[in-house]
Amino acid sequence: MIRSVLVLSLASAAGLPAGLVAQVRASEPATVAQTVDGTAITIQYSRPRARTRDSLFGKVVTWGEVWTPGANMATTLEVSKAVRVNDHPVPKGKYSVWLVVRAQGPWTAVLDPRDKLFHMAHPDSNATQIRFPVTPGKAEFLEVLTWSFPEVRIDGATLAMHWGEVRVPFALKVEPSYVLTFAAEQAGPYLGTFTFGWSGGPEADKSITLFVTHEKGSLMARWDPAPFPEWDRFFLIPIAPDLFVPGFLDKGALFDVEKGMVFEFKTVGGKATEFKVRGENDEAIASGKRKS
Repeated sequence: MIRSVLVLSLASAAGLPAGLVAQVRASEPATVAQTVDGTAITIQYSRPRARTRDSLFGKVVTWGEVWTPGANMATTLEVSKAVRVNDHPVPKGKYSVWLVVRAQGPWTAVLDPRDKLFHMAHPDSNATQIRFPVTPGKAEFLEVLTWSFPEVRIDGATLAMHWGEVRVPFALKVEPSYVLTFAAEQAGPYLGTFTFGWSGGPEADKSITLFVTHEKGSLMARWDPAPFPEWDRFFLIPIAPDLFVPGFLDKGALFDVEKGMVFEFKTVGGKATEFKVRGENDEAIASGKRKS
């Protein structure tokens, strides 16, 4: 109450609207969000500053403390679908985030389903929490506590908390909306060599061959010559009977799924005889016929 009266008095003396002064906080609120394959991951937190204080960890944040990596209200993590964090299952929902900080060895991350907790309301261990070890690392000094997504992959992301010279990464993995595996007995009708031709554009006159193979449990395709040199091979990812979308590779791993490019095969007598490639408006942008 005294602080509120003092703020209002200072605002009046300075000729400033009280609402404007009230918006200035020592630790400003922030939100960082990332969507990975349809899963929204959101961190809400307040950002304390070092303010020339040294030894943030071990002094400002004491060893053994159950600390929320932020200020004011507890930092929260919200996921729109179930994910895995450091290989631990985290159901869909919103959680307050805590760290048990230690001078030596791993720290303990705590996700508590009570998301509306004050930063000083350190939660006791209970069966509703998700707890797992995290490994802090040394990094370049950062004045303001920052959460970020420094790495985003097709199947997950790295979420990192960084303050002072300490950085704590969290490995997130999402449930994929696609399935790369395709049984060998199902793959049989599609295996072989096909012609491939674009319906328009500068590549329309090129003679291209499409090879479809079954490799390591997946249906694969390869262009020769490749219209995109860096992505000559790709997964054919099943989305419905006789329908596939291409999943392009980078350094041997799935890099990008082009859901706006659908391979529609026609099968006769248990064998694919031809196909059309349909674009986002269902128009045929390419086609091909079996050669062998």
